[in-house]
Amino acid sequence: MTTDFYTGSDFTKEYYHKEQLAVIKLLMEKQGFIKGAFYREDTGDIDLLWGNEDFGLCHILKRRSEQFGEEKALRFISHLQENIRNGVMIKMPDNRFNIITNTTSIILARGEDNHFILTAYIDRRNELRLEKSQTIDDANFIDESEMKLNKGFNILSSNQSHNPILPKKIEPKPQRQKEEQNIPTPSKRRGR
Repeated sequence: MTTDFYTGSDFTKEYYHKEQLAVIKLLMEKQGFIKGAFYREDTGDIDLLWGNEDFGLCHILKRRSEQFGEEKALRFISHLQENIRNGVMIKMPDNRFNIITNTTSIILARGEDNHFILTAYIDRRNELRLEKSQTIDDANFIDESEMKLNKGFNILSSNQSHNPILPKKIEPKPQRQKEEQNIPTPSKRRGR
């Protein structure tokens, strides 16, 4: 028995590539789907489905509300756009992908023509995964079948170049050094 993921109203025409507006629309309607609500160069269009308690935006809202309460769940959902845009793509088994940021995972499954958002959750292990990862040719794509999460892993297969491109890293701001000649020395006052 196959599941028809694309049920309810089709809002694609009005919300194609509208990202956050697409999320808001499905949250208001509580049904339907939007093909190509999001776009990434490495995967193409990403569909947003309302779904049910097992997948899609409905599932994300229900599960995150159980974890944090509805207000925080909606705040989490409001970051889907930036997390999809800025996250690192990891290829998973079963034709799925994981878009990860330092603290979130967004799982994509294969739909009719595109991938669609299956679920999203907080995953604090991602920071470690991102620190240890090296990617080849595309700074936003990792093949998890070649990535080991243990110490000393190497995600390069034997036929790939050993000229890795590291993922974007935020460098800490350098601390200002005091120039001794410009700092007045405190003088000790003696009683009057």
